Order: sequence, then structure tokens, then C-alpha cells
Amino acid sequence: KLEQERGRFLDAMIDGHKYNGEARAVIYGEPDFVYSTVRLCVENGIMPMITATGSKCNGLKEMLEEEIWEVADRYYIDKFEILHDVDFQTMEIKAKELGINILIGNSDGRRMAENLGVSLVRRSFPIHDRVGGQRLRTLGYEGALTFLDEIANVMLAKKETGFREELYHKYYQSEKGDIQVSQINLANGTNSIEKSTKSYEAGYVTKKEEEFTMKENNVNQPMEKTIEEKTATHPCYTCGAHDYARMHLPVAPKCNISCNYCVRKFDCPNESRPGVTTKVLSPEEAFAKYLEVKEKVPNLTVVGIAGPGDALANFENTRKTLELIREHDKNVTFCLSTNGLMLPKYARDLIDLGVSHVTVTMNTIDPKIGAKIYREVNYMGKRYFGEEGATILLTNQLAGIAMLTAKGIMCKVNIVMLQGINDEHIPTVVEKVKDLGVHITNIMQMIPVKGSVFENLPLVSNQEVMKMRKKCGETMKQMYHCRQCRADAIGTLDHDRSIEFNSESACDKEGRLQIAVATKSGMVVDQHFGQVSELYVYEYKNGNAVFKERRPIKKYCSGSEECDTNEDKITGIINTISDCDAVIVMRIGEAPKMKLTQKGIKVFTTYDRIEDSVKKAASEMAEISINKGL
Repeated sequence: KLEQERGRFLDAMIDGHKYNGEARAVIYGEPDFVYSTVRLCVENGIMPMITATGSKCNGLKEMLEEEIWEVADRYYIDKFEILHDVDFQTMEIKAKELGINILIGNSDGRRMAENLGVSLVRRSFPIHDRVGGQRLRTLGYEGALTFLDEIANVMLAKKETGFREELYHKYYQSEKGDIQVSQINLANGTNSIEKSTKSYEAGYVTKKEEEFTMKENNVNQPMEKTIEEKTATHPCYTCGAHDYARMHLPVAPKCNISCNYCVRKFDCPNESRPGVTTKVLSPEEAFAKYLEVKEKVPNLTVVGIAGPGDALANFENTRKTLELIREHDKNVTFCLSTNGLMLPKYARDLIDLGVSHVTVTMNTIDPKIGAKIYREVNYMGKRYFGEEGATILLTNQLAGIAMLTAKGIMCKVNIVMLQGINDEHIPTVVEKVKDLGVHITNIMQMIPVKGSVFENLPLVSNQEVMKMRKKCGETMKQMYHCRQCRADAIGTLDHDRSIEFNSESACDKEGRLQIAVATKSGMVVDQHFGQVSELYVYEYKNGNAVFKERRPIKKYCSGSEECDTNEDKITGIINTISDCDAVIVMRIGEAPKMKLTQKGIKVFTTYDRIEDSVKKAASEMAEISINKGL
């Protein structure tokens, strides 16, 4: 009987997952109800944005945080709340901030649900505004099944009643608002553009179209460069543009695919290859650096984002950086490099941001070959492997490129030539991307990286690469002058000046802190100091905590007999982080804590989000300095 109930429950999970995956929930009530409901939700892809109880329950956060973070990480959600001893007013304010779409709890939340305009799934006690509340089961497979179905049905009802209108306003409104030119008056040097009265009164003409009209009527408005003009001064798209400079802004540390030829390491000033940078910048730091470079490099024409991860896997950072620069310089050429996995989702945004050139690394159009090249594809919070992952990546690459070229965006495709894997397949790739409207392809040699799956893969020779370029040149234009640039490259292709701009002045270093963090997940401080095999190093400056690099260390504690006694290991760890002002860990023994403190490295213990922990530690260190009169 239990096996049959379990089987039905698993079927219900499968039936409802595509709807439950869109739920962003507030879960509230007594601690035992909240705890069990959160575990049911996270197992079914429901994201608990707010978990709350009116009781005082200090242990609730520690019990739930790791499980909720696992779901949040998959959905690229970086903020949620676990609250205790809280009232409904506070919950409602938080719910508005976090964009929740469903409530799960007792009837006391009905007014909050009404104010927020979302549905309430009633469970727990009391349920006094519905009949039969005492018969609503949550225990066992059957109770959990009914509970889960009700959540899925709420989300399904919401989707069916609203998604068509949402899609219409998001994707189709501006297309009906075509500006109709009824009269062009050139006698006074201006264009007189009249909109269709019917379209305008119907509300189809967007703000952007009105702004376009205003620009057309303003003869003093500087004309933006055409995409042809921008391409002519883009050193990566035009061989004759070698006198023009470009700069890459390393604001995108995360990547959503794992290539077998890639190992991304930071702070490698003597290496010149994609995925390498001396420092990861925040959007504000990137904008400041752009202003500095623009002043000192007058021939700068192109600003690109090429990692060190993937620009679209870090889209908020990418968006903010481009917006800051675009506001300052309307004629800058924006270039972006991506693996293409998220192109269909963000293609429209890139066009709106003024990106005119996009490079997509696309090594195959055969999923069987892709399975040999890509170890893992992380798409929309789920990891895919083998041909399945390669198929998802390929589908999105093809769709994204087609969307961009249809809007006149200049696209380049990079192809890494891998001996015995895709070398014979490359002409087929080139033919396919030509059909999609790609402007140029760049066939390049793999750069072997120690620690990668392909570190011992035999390289194709320069002669073989040139032969392939010549063969594919019969199909479409080829790039022969690529330098496979760093993620923080600055200058012309023949003269990289990134080191010059990466050096810091004493003024730059003032107020800066460097903090090492013990983390297993990369998102939360969740490791004991003795069990750490690598430390994440963050830089704190001007209120921002920015990830710099990972530093491998030898585990301080390999067993209880060695802990707190191994002088050689603690000395090695201290040497590794000697340039750090502090270390943040979940727990630490007294002996290593004392050693670190003696060396001037402050120790903080917590279990919290990394960025928040770094900011809090920096704040405490600043307060200590003030109290000492420094």
C-alpha cells in the first residue's frame, strides 16, 4: 500500500513540477509546519522567498538555509528571508520587495494575500474562513500529494489567466506601434514625422518610439554611428582596424557551462588567454576604469565584456556596466562574448542596451561531438550532461544567433579546433552559421591549460589551423589576426596595456580590505577552517564585496589527532593568505585562531551569505580601528 501511495506521489511531482517551478512562496505558521512545508517545497522546485514564524525560534535559519540556498542557486536568486518572531505587516513589506506569487499558511494571512493580489493555500491552524479546514491532510504520501496538487493548481490558474496579456505587453506592443512617415519636410533641415493617429490613440506607440521621433526632429542631436561605421573601427571584426584599441571589462565571473579545455583562474598577469583577469570588477569599478582608460587611450573605440566567465550568466552585472557607460558615451561600440546558452533570453535586452557586436563560441552543431567537448551545461538552474546538455546549448546558440542577425546585430562565431574531436566537422559549422547571417568566423587553436580535461590533448598545428581557415574562407569571411585576449585586455591587438592599468596607486589601496572565506558552496560561509582545501578571496572597497580568486591550501585538519597541533600546515596557510586582512569561517579551533590573530589576520565566525559576511566583517574592523583612534 505504501509503495502504491509513493508511486502516485512521484507521479504527482512529475505532473506539477513545471508549474511549481514558477512558485515564489511565503511560507508561514508554527515552526514545525514551516520546517516540513519548506522541505516539501524545495524538493519540488518551489522557491521559499520568505519563511516566517511568529514564534521565537533561533534555530530555524540554520536548519533551513542550506536547503533553500540549493534551490535559490539553481534559479539565480540571491536574496530570500528566514524570519522568526515576526508579524504579518513585516512579512507583507518583505513580500512586496521580493516579488512573491503565492502564500502557504493558515487563514490569518488572508488579508496579506488580498493586499498582495496573490492566492493563499490554506494549511496548518487556524483555518476559520473555509469549511473543512480540519480535514486538510498534510501527513503521509496522500496528504503531501493533495497539498502539492493544490499549490500546482494555484500556479496553473495564475498562469492561464495572466500569461497571454503579459506576453502581449512584453513582446508585441512595440511592434504594432510602427511609426508611419506621412510627410518629410527637408526645407528647414528637419524631418516631420507623424504617427498613425489610430495606433497612437490605441496606446501602441511606445516611449522609445516617441524618443526616436524627438531625436529625428532635433538637428542638433549628434547622429549615432551606424553599425557599418562601428565595424570598420572594431579590431576583432576588421583586420584593417589594427590602429584602434579595445578594452575588456571583467565583470562576469560566473559561467554556466563547463568546457573540457577550460580552467578559469584569476590573477595571472603573465598569461594571455580567455578567462584570465587580474581582478573581477563591479559595474561601478568597471565604469570608473573605462573613464580612466578613455582619457589615456584616445584611440579606444570598443568596450567589450568577455568574462572571465560568461557575460550572460552574469547578466545583471553586464547590464549595469553597459548602462553606466552608454549614459556617458552614446557612440561607444559595445561588444560582448558568450557561449550562447542564454542568448534567446537576453537577445532583446542586448539590442535595447545598444550592443552592436556579439561573439559566440560555438564548436559544433552535432550533439554527439558536443558531448565530448562540454562536461556540463547548467541551464535555468538544472545541470545537464552528455548529449542532452550539448543539445540544449546548440539549440539556444542557433536560436540566439538568428534573433540577433535578424535585427542587424553583427555576429562573429569562435570555433576552437580540437584534434580528433571537431577538426573535420568545422566546415559544417561554418556553413551553418553563414546561413544564420553570421558576419565572420574565427577558427583558433586550443590553449592547453593544466588541470583541464584536455590538458594532454594533442594540439593542431598552426599550419593545420591556417589550412582550415583557408578552406572555410571559401564559404565566408575568416579572422586571421585573433590574439585570444584576456578578460581584462586593454589596447590594440598588438599592444596589450592591461598591466599598466591594473597597477594600483596608494590612493587606490586606501580603504581596501582583502578577506579570505571558507566556503564549500561558493555562496555561503559553510566550512570549518580545518576542513578547507581552498579559500575564496574577496576584496572589500567602497561598500562592495567583490570576488577575486580561489587559493588552494593544504587541509589544516586531516584527522582529530592532527588538529590544533600542525605547525607546518598553519604556517603554509598563513603564507598563502598573508596579504589578507581577515578570514571568515563557519567554525575554527582556538590554536589556528590564535596563530592567525598573532599574524594580524582577524578571524570571524558565521554562517551567512558570503557578500553579507564580508561587508559585516569590514564594518566591524572599521569600528575597531575607530575605537583605537586610528
